Amino acid sequence: MQLTSPHFSLALSLQVFQNELSAIITATLESDGFSAVSDMDTDIRALCMFTDALTQLYETLHGTASLKEPFGHQQHITFTGDGKGHIHICGQLTGCRHSGFLQTLAFQNTIDQTYLPAFIRQLNEACRPYREACQ
Repeated sequence: MQLTSPHFSLALSLQVFQNELSAIITATLESDGFSAVSDMDTDIRALCMFTDALTQLYETLHGTASLKEPFGHQQHITFTGDGKGHIHICGQLTGCRHSGFLQTLAFQNTIDQTYLPAFIRQLNEACRPYREACQ
């Protein structure tokens, strides 16, 4: 799942553990030249709720859609509509990679709503096999 604009990109890859519907979402983010890759430990229900909220935000241009890690480093990515077609994206990703040191990227950026439809379609496709379990 990929969202790309001139100054912001976000890629989400999903690994679902069928028995528990828990999930690892790997977020790869680039915002104005800063970048991060981090694994968010969450569940598929959170991704489905985020997808639904982001769809609603796109349709109304108002509201908020957040993907949050409920434990661990409580990483998050939040989309907020301003009602005029601008989508503010902010959040925090934290990870510990090769060096063993904890790294954190707090970010914020703004995109136009026209970048959302393809991303929302990809999110819906990823959630489709789990929709029944998310009800």
